Amino acid sequence: MISCRSLASTLLSLFAPACAFGMALEGVLLPRRETPAPFLAFLDLMSVCALALAAFVAGLAGGVLAWGWAAAAVAFLSARALTLAGRPLSFEVRLGGVFLLLGAEVERHLRAGGGTDGALATHLAGWALLGGLGGSVFATMLLGHWYLNVPGLAFGPLRRGVALLLGAVSLRCAWTGAWLALGGAAFPGSSPVLVWTRLAIGLGVPAVMMWCAWGCVRLRANQSATGILYAATALVWIGEMIASHLFLAGASATL
Repeated sequence: MISCRSLASTLLSLFAPACAFGMALEGVLLPRRETPAPFLAFLDLMSVCALALAAFVAGLAGGVLAWGWAAAAVAFLSARALTLAGRPLSFEVRLGGVFLLLGAEVERHLRAGGGTDGALATHLAGWALLGGLGGSVFATMLLGHWYLNVPGLAFGPLRRGVALLLGAVSLRCAWTGAWLALGGAAFPGSSPVLVWTRLAIGLGVPAVMMWCAWGCVRLRANQSATGILYAATALVWIGEMIASHLFLAGASATL
């Protein structure tokens, strides 16, 4: 049974910063000229909120792990303050933010006593894939909602966002499948219900739903695609939080 304290720790120590990374990466990969500038600014705000929440709660717990995330949040806010209201950050600034977030996670991993060789590379890859899926599905869902409220937008950004989602869920499934095949994610001592919820509800069902969303986007049915993405976001977040919990509990060797 997952306690409320354990679930909160999982969400704030790994999942929230990883989602901030995924949202920042989505901002880099969306077509800059076609994507609404206010949406990109809102995406920046969501990333900062996730980072600030993680840093603040870690600080309350007396953890030194808060500094990397706090620095990343301050950097994002500073870059935003230097631009006009609603104006998107430059590609270079956004890309720098993505690498800053990766560096902050390296700092968190090392301060938590993680390894510095293959263990670090494995952890960082799993964390990036977790954030790439969890953050991008949330960002794409928000983008689809933006289309419902602002008519006449070019369809390219939403099509790109769903295509990125397909890539993210494919990589996440391949990563998890590879670790299962190698025995590195055997989940010893964990509840079968949690494991199957993570694999089926958190990966399998969302993968199917994203293919359905892709079909809707190709037909320019953005309302249907957004509805599917709402449900996919909830399922992905449930699955990724369970994956984070299994990792922190020692039941899985990777995220």
